[in-house]
Amino acid sequence: MDFVFRVWQVVFVLLFSGKFCDCYRIRCVGKLIVDSDVIPMGSNLTVVCQSDTKHCGRLFAIDYDGETVFKATNCSVIKTQIVINRPKFSLLCKVKEGDTWHSVCGRYLQAGYPPGKPNISCVTYQHSEFVKCSLTVTTETHLSTNFRVTFHNSTSQFLLYKTDKDCTFSIPRSLFDENMNYTVHVRGQNALGESHYNFPFSIWDIVIPSTPEITQVVFENGALSPTIYWTGSDDVLKPSMRFRRAHNDQDWDLGRVTELLAGCILMQETLKPLMLYQFELRVCVTSTNCSMWSHPFNITSPGIAPSHKLDVWRVINRTRTHGLQNVTVFWKHYKPENYSGDLLYYKLSYVEEGKIHELNCSAHVTHQTLQLSVAEVNVSAVTSAGSSPPTPVSLKWTDKPAPMITYSVPAAGGSVLLAWDMSHEEVEGILGFVVQWQQSPVHLEWKRLGKDYNFTLLQGLQAGVLYNISLYAEEASGVSDPAFVQVYAREKKPLSGPDVSITTVGEKQILIQWDELAQEKQRGFITNYTIYFQRHRDERLIQNQNVPYTFPRRLSWKLQGPQECFDILVSAWNSAGEGPKGKPATCCCPSKLSYQSSSDKTTGGMIAGICLAAAVPVVILANLMYLKCVRQR
Repeated sequence: MDFVFRVWQVVFVLLFSGKFCDCYRIRCVGKLIVDSDVIPMGSNLTVVCQSDTKHCGRLFAIDYDGETVFKATNCSVIKTQIVINRPKFSLLCKVKEGDTWHSVCGRYLQAGYPPGKPNISCVTYQHSEFVKCSLTVTTETHLSTNFRVTFHNSTSQFLLYKTDKDCTFSIPRSLFDENMNYTVHVRGQNALGESHYNFPFSIWDIVIPSTPEITQVVFENGALSPTIYWTGSDDVLKPSMRFRRAHNDQDWDLGRVTELLAGCILMQETLKPLMLYQFELRVCVTSTNCSMWSHPFNITSPGIAPSHKLDVWRVINRTRTHGLQNVTVFWKHYKPENYSGDLLYYKLSYVEEGKIHELNCSAHVTHQTLQLSVAEVNVSAVTSAGSSPPTPVSLKWTDKPAPMITYSVPAAGGSVLLAWDMSHEEVEGILGFVVQWQQSPVHLEWKRLGKDYNFTLLQGLQAGVLYNISLYAEEASGVSDPAFVQVYAREKKPLSGPDVSITTVGEKQILIQWDELAQEKQRGFITNYTIYFQRHRDERLIQNQNVPYTFPRRLSWKLQGPQECFDILVSAWNSAGEGPKGKPATCCCPSKLSYQSSSDKTTGGMIAGICLAAAVPVVILANLMYLKCVRQR
C-alpha cells in the first residue's frame, strides 16, 4: 500500500506542477470538495478533504498554492475555509503516513470579478464612410468575459455586436440617420454574473476633423524654438501641439504655439540642445471636438550657435615681395562652453580687389600662413549650430615707437613678471596691449590687456626654455612696433659641454677653440666656461682655467717642458650651475703649461704673479712648522 501511495504521489506532483486547466481530472485517492469552480475574489472558500481510506489518528493538511494553511488529525475527513486573494490558484489535500506525506487529491481553480462598467467611444471623420468604435474595460475581471453591444433608436434595436474586452470595430455610417439620437447598450457576461450599461450616441457628436500630419520641423538660424509645418485638413482649424523627450517614457507637455500662417506654427518653448524630441499635432473645432493626435515626428534639436568671438593674433614677416607680405594668423581653440554641437572648421576671410576670399581650415588647426596685401583678415569658428561672429585682425602698422619694457624677471611657479612704461609716448588712441611669447615659430602664445595695464604675469612657462617676448601697443588703426626681450622662467644646468678643437699657431704655442652650445642645450644664459686639462694616460686632472662668457671662444697657450699627451675639455656655466664637460680634444705637448690669451697677453703674467704670491706664505708656514717640531725633539 505504501508503494502505491508513493507512485500516485509522484504522478500527481508531475501533473499538478504543470498547472493544467481544470478540465483535466487528476485521479485521486480521495475527494477535494469546494463550493464552486469559479470563486469571487476575496470570498471565503469552504474546502473539504476526504480520504477513501479510513484510518484514525492520521495527520491531514491542505496547501494553498504550495503553502500549508490548515492541519488537522482525523480518520478520513477535514474541513476549513480559505480567503481567496489570487486569480489563479491550486489546492492540495495530503495525509501523513509514518514520516511521509501522501497526496489525497488536488484541484486547480480560478477567482475573479463580475463584469465592470466599460468605456465605449465612437468617432468618424467628416467624409468617412465608417464609424469606428472602441470598447475598453476599466476593471480587470481575471475571467473570460464577453460583451454584447447594441444600438437602439426610438423604436427598436437594429445592430448587434459581440466582442471580447478591449476591442475595436467599424460600422457603416450609412446605417445611421445622422439627425437621430441613439442609445448604445453594453451587456457584459462571465461566469460570475452580468452587467448592463447605456450610453447616448449621435453621429454629429462624434464627427471630428481629419488627423493632420507633421511634414517638417525646422530650427531656424540655430534657434531652439522650432517651427512646425503640417498638412491634413481643409478647414481653418485651431492647431495644438504636444512634445516630450523621446525614448524616456516621459509624459507629454502641451506646447504654446503661435500660428504664423496656414499649416505653419512656431513653438514658444525653448528646448534643450542636442536632445531627441517627439512632436504630435492635432486640430480642433472646439475645445472638445478635436482630431486624433498625429503620428509622432522625431527630430534632434540643434546645438547652441557660438556667440563669442575667437581670440586671434598674427605674426607678420616684413620682407615684401611684389607688394605681398607673409602673414601667419593664429587663433585659440574655441572652448566647449561657448557652443554645443560639433566644431566643423575655422573660416578665414578677407576682401581683395573687391572680391571676398574665404579659406576653411581644419578644426584641429590653430594657425595659417598666407601671402596678403590686404589690411585685415576675419576669422570665425563654424559649428553644426552656426558660425561665431567674425573676429577682425589688423595687418597694419602704426609706425609708432614700441612700449619700453622696464623689467622682466622670473617669478614663482614657472612664470615671468613683465612690466613696461608708455610715459615716453602719448597714450591717447591706444586700445590696449598685446604680449606675445614663443619658444619656436609655431609655439606661440599671446594675451591682450587693457590700456590701463603696465605689467602682467606670464604663467605656465617651461623651465630651461628660452622665450622671446614681444610687446605691442594696439590701436584702431593697427599695432605699434614691438618691444623685445628674451627671458628664462627658470634656468637649468646646461645639457652638454662645447666641442673643442686645437690648432698649432707657432713654435710651442697652440690655439684652443670651442663652439657655442646649441640654444636648446644652454637652458639658461651662459656666464662663463671652464677649460680642463687632464693627463691622457690616466685622465688625471692637471689644471683648469675659467674664461668669462664675454671672452672670444678661443684661448692661446704657450707650451714648455718635456712632451706629454693630455686632453682638453670645456664645460659651460649658467646661473643654475655647471653643465657636463664636452667632447675632449687630445694634444701631445710639454707637461708644464702656461697660457697666454690672444686677446690680452698680460693675462698669463698676472696669473703667474698671483700664483707666486700665494706660494710664498705657504712655504714660510711649512718652515715654521718644521722648526717647531725640531725644538720639541
